[in-house]
Amino acid sequence: MINSILKKVFIIAVTISCSNLDIVEVDSNQKKNESRLNVTCPIEKKPILVYSENNKLNSIYKNYFEQSTKQSFLDHYFKWSLLQLASRPDSTTLNSKTLTYIKYDKKEYFLITTPKTLNSSSYISQLNQVRKYFKKSRTIKSYARSLDNWDFSIPVSKELAKFLDKNKVSLYKNPKLRAIAFKGNQIAKDGETIAPPKFEALVTTSQRLDQNIFETNHLFKSSKDYLCNFDKNLFSSTPLIQRRSNEIRSNFFGLFQDKDNFFITLTSANPIVDQFNKNFLSLKSQKMTNFNAAICFSKNNQELIMAKNLIHSEQLLNNILSSTDKNMSPEQILNTKRFLNLLYPERTVVEIYGRPFLQKNDQTKYYIPTLGKVDLIKYSKGFHLYKEPRTGILKCGPAKTSKN
Repeated sequence: MINSILKKVFIIAVTISCSNLDIVEVDSNQKKNESRLNVTCPIEKKPILVYSENNKLNSIYKNYFEQSTKQSFLDHYFKWSLLQLASRPDSTTLNSKTLTYIKYDKKEYFLITTPKTLNSSSYISQLNQVRKYFKKSRTIKSYARSLDNWDFSIPVSKELAKFLDKNKVSLYKNPKLRAIAFKGNQIAKDGETIAPPKFEALVTTSQRLDQNIFETNHLFKSSKDYLCNFDKNLFSSTPLIQRRSNEIRSNFFGLFQDKDNFFITLTSANPIVDQFNKNFLSLKSQKMTNFNAAICFSKNNQELIMAKNLIHSEQLLNNILSSTDKNMSPEQILNTKRFLNLLYPERTVVEIYGRPFLQKNDQTKYYIPTLGKVDLIKYSKGFHLYKEPRTGILKCGPAKTSKN
């Protein structure tokens, strides 16, 4: 069990695959656009921070949370987790590989679950494991029924829109799924909404699936006193030859109320086209053995860092830990130049963006404008969310320098 891991700082990172990057070789002394640096947007914590990549659903659930005064934080953990099956069916499936860290009522629980078979319900099984650990008598089906009684729609995010468009042929052939995913003869698009599934029926379906799963709470020691879900020795200099599908997707989400009530979950899945579970907008996933993402916990109870990537997440996160200092402010961490060491041919991919770091490497260097997307959640008298400055869409102005 991890003791008091997430007390101070949460750092969540999303990275992109370098196998598909438009890489150009430029002069390493090229003038940097310094005016873009240190532009981050700290957002003060209010009653609760609802985190996922579906911003509109975050706002909807935040309002629901604030109005549900008789429900515990753990109740909301189960509901927010079930909602991900509808919000991110590309990466959160009934048989997705799942990692969860939760702290509730001053007790901690950490678990990684992996499906043993294609017809597994490993995701729901993990929810049940959490329920048993915290001795919650209410069933997962009861939470699902509560969501069915809530009048709301699922906002279509960019990722959900991609999923719908990719599977639109098979969705259109199924009358029940067509009624959910289509607006007339057009597939639902980013910014629109779709009806939520019948969550109780979906949970009932999961109970008929294989309940056997692999469980572990093991993490690897990494550099600078971090515990990670990968072995740093495999990614310290060059990437391991990874045979992973570019179709693997990952999702991370969480709820943050206070230092004694919060959770963060990571799921990875590789959905099989046309393999829908009954009449639900939920595909079966290829059996997952590894996360296509990386996560590290600081042993000094200061940070949690998550990186999501198509292929190189472990190495990129390992490089971030190696090129930043534990005393750096969130702005400094976000604005540090990022890099990856790649093979065939041997080369280093470095972003033009960012402040320089000391790197002893004789490999040929290739430069790209930016590398990765990082959000940072910091706990200091409340939770604070810092947005990635590389997106170029921030309008809050230069951030003030943080004091450590």
